[in-house]
Amino acid sequence: MLHVAAPIETHGTGARGFNVYDGSLQEARFESITTHADAGVGIQISRNIGKLTIDGDVRTTGSLGDTLVKGKVISLPAYAISIQPTAVLDELDVGGSLVTEGDNVTTLQVQGQVHRARIGGHIVARGRGSQPVAVEGGSIDLDQISDRVTV
Repeated sequence: MLHVAAPIETHGTGARGFNVYDGSLQEARFESITTHADAGVGIQISRNIGKLTIDGDVRTTGSLGDTLVKGKVISLPAYAISIQPTAVLDELDVGGSLVTEGDNVTTLQVQGQVHRARIGGHIVARGRGSQPVAVEGGSIDLDQISDRVTV
């Protein structure tokens, strides 16, 4: 288990708060994650995780930017949470809110599978042209979180 009992805060283009690109992780827990730059993804998951817990908020302030992903430079929005097609997340538990401030950003992107989700606060997309949730070929029970979406 990975447990970070202090806030994570990043500054700089493409600086992520947390990611799992290889291997697997049974459980991860964070106090909160905030990023302050274009392509600064809060959490990006590409592999399997049993349980992901964020006691507070996941917030990003950036928009679209260029960043290095697996040895290639790509354009990436500053998602609060991005679940990639190769990921299965058994449980997502957020005590606070998921918030993005940048333009043209999706707050919660789901391309993989999320079996159970609980959001204690709201899912908020404040930027122009942004959206709170996008399920793109993945699966998440939106009934579990639909009352938490704020535009």
